[in-house]
Amino acid sequence: MNTRDKIIILAREQILKMGYKGFSFNDISAPLNVKNAAIHYYFPTKEDLGLEVLNHEIERFQTWFTNIEDLSCWQKLEAFFEIYDVRLIEDQMCMIGSLCSSYFSVTESIQNQLKEIMQAIQNWLINLLKEGVDEESFSFVGEPEDKARVILCSLAAGVQFSRALGEDHFTLLKHQLRLELNIHTND
Repeated sequence: MNTRDKIIILAREQILKMGYKGFSFNDISAPLNVKNAAIHYYFPTKEDLGLEVLNHEIERFQTWFTNIEDLSCWQKLEAFFEIYDVRLIEDQMCMIGSLCSSYFSVTESIQNQLKEIMQAIQNWLINLLKEGVDEESFSFVGEPEDKARVILCSLAAGVQFSRALGEDHFTLLKHQLRLELNIHTND
């Protein structure tokens, strides 16, 4: 793996752990044992680095969407929950929650990239809910668009709340979301 890729990986980890505003080039250069100038060589500004991290995040989700497309609706939803489980286990926030918390203090370019990620995830979830209703896998009151918003907000906030309230908080949240979709599992 080259230095540029290592920088992107470390920046992503910092954003997920500390938030966009919570990290500096020093937080990346120290583990790599390089000077900040090496980071600036690849990414002249923090915005440049942030945009590259978001581009990689969009690619990551597109790959993820493709990898799970043959699963059942229920399995897709569980795979989606698992993304948030990993954030919780690794003591991180989700990318959306992390960047939304600094939304008004990041550049317009980063805001636009964040909106693109959020829209892609929301559209995927809306389509999953529609498919689940059509297959009678899911049952809920309201429109898929509204339920998708509730699920996304619950998961993003749930991971952050669980930092203070413990992992059980998130487990109970997922259980409630399943109940609201009329899903019964042993989790």
